[in-house]
Amino acid sequence: MNSSDLNKKQKTVWRAIDCRFSELVKEHGSIVYCRKKWLNGSVYDGCLDVARYVKAPIHIMWILKEHNDQPPRDDDGHWVAFADCLGAADDEAVIQFRRNVSSYRSLRLIERASRDLLNLPEGDPTMAFKSVAIVNLGKCPGDNKTPDSRLDDLVEWWGDILKRQVSDYKPDVVIVPGSHFSRVARLLACDQKKGDFRKGRARAELYTNASLPIICIQHPSWYGCKEDDWTWVLSKVFTKAFPHV
Repeated sequence: MNSSDLNKKQKTVWRAIDCRFSELVKEHGSIVYCRKKWLNGSVYDGCLDVARYVKAPIHIMWILKEHNDQPPRDDDGHWVAFADCLGAADDEAVIQFRRNVSSYRSLRLIERASRDLLNLPEGDPTMAFKSVAIVNLGKCPGDNKTPDSRLDDLVEWWGDILKRQVSDYKPDVVIVPGSHFSRVARLLACDQKKGDFRKGRARAELYTNASLPIICIQHPSWYGCKEDDWTWVLSKVFTKAFPHV
């Protein structure tokens, strides 16, 4: 894998996402995706910094449920706002986002876990986001509470593109935080459980599809478990998948 090839593949996937989004809006109407008035297009996910991802010692891919409650941006790659929300920027959109404590906690824990797993130095809060791939099951803004019927729709509409992203990014490990794990597991033919760790109310499980380690863990926005417990069990399962790292 090299950054030039991956960058081309990422842009090709973004074009495919735009095309699929347009098709679905014509067929179903934008209300299918989100009730928010600022919905105006699909979400480009993947790598904030392709070169950093390629150079990372372990290629980590996070698969989230769907793009949610993030300030809309006009950048070429909406994930720029994810990094900005943890940085020093204090523009109105970021301040508004930080008031959403649930989504902000999710970003902080994903950043913290990515930094710990890759052994990155503290300081620049955007470095962890630039060193991993973060993709959504659904490629459009969604809601906090997504019914199972909607998750099934997301798999039907976007499943082939998600599998294409896994193939393009060639992650060494996939981390799936949240209740959509069963859908992702079926998409990736993940059926072999290799172990799990628990601490407090946090639990992380390791699966594989014979070639790719896949970690299932509670969504980081869930306040039922402590942040330290969540990162601890994720670290332990990660170590089980990569004992020599």
